[in-house]
Amino acid sequence: MQESSVSDNCHENDRPDPYSWGQHTTHLNCRMPPWGKCGVYGDPHFTTFDLPHGDADCPNQNSKPHGGKPTQTGEGYYSVVRVPKTSTLANIQLEVIGKFGCTDQHKTASSTKGFAVHGTRLGENQLSIEVFEGKVEVKWGPKDGMKQILRWRRNNFGQLVLPYHDSGLFAKMIWVSGKKLPTNNRRLGSNTSRRLGNSNKKIPLYYFAFKQNGLQHLRLFVEVMNLKNTGTDQYDTHFMNGIVSMQMHNGPGREQGGICGNFNCDPSDDPTGKQDKESLKIEARRVETRLGLFHHEFRPVCGAATASTFSDADIREAKNRCKAIGVAEGLRQGCAEDYLDNPHDDRLENYMSFTPLWDTVR
Repeated sequence: MQESSVSDNCHENDRPDPYSWGQHTTHLNCRMPPWGKCGVYGDPHFTTFDLPHGDADCPNQNSKPHGGKPTQTGEGYYSVVRVPKTSTLANIQLEVIGKFGCTDQHKTASSTKGFAVHGTRLGENQLSIEVFEGKVEVKWGPKDGMKQILRWRRNNFGQLVLPYHDSGLFAKMIWVSGKKLPTNNRRLGSNTSRRLGNSNKKIPLYYFAFKQNGLQHLRLFVEVMNLKNTGTDQYDTHFMNGIVSMQMHNGPGREQGGICGNFNCDPSDDPTGKQDKESLKIEARRVETRLGLFHHEFRPVCGAATASTFSDADIREAKNRCKAIGVAEGLRQGCAEDYLDNPHDDRLENYMSFTPLWDTVR
């Protein structure tokens, strides 16, 4: 077959002349910034806004899966998202704070015990959600007048909770079914995911949509793990997995920072080292007294951490195990490290239960 050139098929008269037709080109420079998500899960690990795999809205430097490196924190309060990156308390437009502490299951590595959101974009209001003694407490409102919303008690565990909404916030809590490993197969193979099903375990999923001038600008999803509706509930085993979903802030004076990264589509400059994380730690007095956020002590107090080192082969095998049970790709590194650190089924089941939410949120 003979190949024809474009010039053989196109003629001068076939193409409109924009000048003779009075046509002109308009360049649109007002495209809305893309949305991204950051995951906080396990003990804890983070998948930053600059996702492990690039996409059309936010392609990373070479579209290879090298971003979203998991990091861990110690006990205390840390800035998960902050806009602008460098700002005083008075001029913070938006900040998501994470409360990280230990549990009876994870005595030396912290897990997420709460989230808070504040800043000028919320007006005078702020939000906090924390888990303590088998209860979840959600508060919203001005510093000196925060009120509990989405309240439920153990005697209505699994039942409908009425949503909350006003001009700045829509909040909802629903119950989702947790996943459970097959009891007859502890050695997980490639066909394991076919045998998995929902258990009777109920997980409270909280959804918060923050609005300014009628438009959403931030969404926070929180699953509270290990809650039970029985009297044998162990109060200090609870922790949270969360997702922050928001629009990119990259204009002058609006650069964002925090453990979730700067959302510039370059994962290589996200905070991963110990010095990076410690620089994002927030003094307890500022969070508890000046902002009036979080009202429950850290319990239990974290023990001395021991450095865990795993071979590449161990990590690879554990990631394959997480993959076999259906854990999302972006969560497998954290799943593998958590399982190697403490190889119990509940670690894998928590990642299995968090995967549907991670896959759904964009």
